[in-house]
Amino acid sequence: MREIFGIPESKKEKGQRISKENRRKGKAGEEIVRMNYALRGYEVERTG
Repeated sequence: MREIFGIPESKKEKGQRISKENRRKGKAGEEIVRMNYALRGYEVERTG
């Protein structure tokens, strides 16, 4: 958000932003895989 105003983000903020993006992408990916397997008749359970 700060980079919109020309203020560079700190390493900590950049790390937090990237971590948040990765978490979001991972959850979306899990849902896609879960749906694909459900359509094939499998029951999917997250193990880790």
